[in-house]
Amino acid sequence: MLVFFFSSTTGFGNGVSLYYFLLFTVSLFIFNTRKTSKYNIVVFATAFVLFLISHYYDFRIFGEVYNLEYSKNQRFVTFLVVFTGFSVLGYFILSKHFTVLELYQKGLRSEKIIADMREKLNRKDDMDLENLVKLAMNDDIAFIPKIKSSFPNLYDNLMEINSAMTSDEFKLCALLKLGFTTKDIAEYNHISVRTVQTRKSRLRKSFGISADIDLYKWIDTL
Repeated sequence: MLVFFFSSTTGFGNGVSLYYFLLFTVSLFIFNTRKTSKYNIVVFATAFVLFLISHYYDFRIFGEVYNLEYSKNQRFVTFLVVFTGFSVLGYFILSKHFTVLELYQKGLRSEKIIADMREKLNRKDDMDLENLVKLAMNDDIAFIPKIKSSFPNLYDNLMEINSAMTSDEFKLCALLKLGFTTKDIAEYNHISVRTVQTRKSRLRKSFGISADIDLYKWIDTL
């Protein structure tokens, strides 16, 4: 609002309106997460509307009208071009930022899962856990054959309990075997947390697992 006021007092030639672009840059740095990135749209849209208002009144809303150095058309086109450039640039910057951040977080989570599995299994390099976890995180079709070869008794033991086990149920059991949390399963399978919780409940009914039994401890016994 300060930029709007001062840029609309002494005319476009005072250069204050250029501070809108500084606000755009600051906004991109402040609202740089997926949850807050929507506020960038609010900032950009508000600035654009305020500029249009000032432009309509020749940037003299709060001051005396003088001869302007720039014509309205030149001024508007210049602002529109730069505004569009900042918008496109901001979109690509945030997109790349989110991509890099997700890869970094996935890498950290992968290392944590692998470390926990090695400690739990008391095994070092005799199992390709890193590749197994990556396949699971990428929702790769090769994950199921890989988990069967890595844990050869898991599938047979589950089938003994429930011979009508579906492929989705086995996949869920496999992810639980690796220690994936509900949030992990939802994220890497591109489904909601609520859906995962529902599938866990159905798994309990399908295998006759009571509510007081921890699913992770149960799957570790197989």
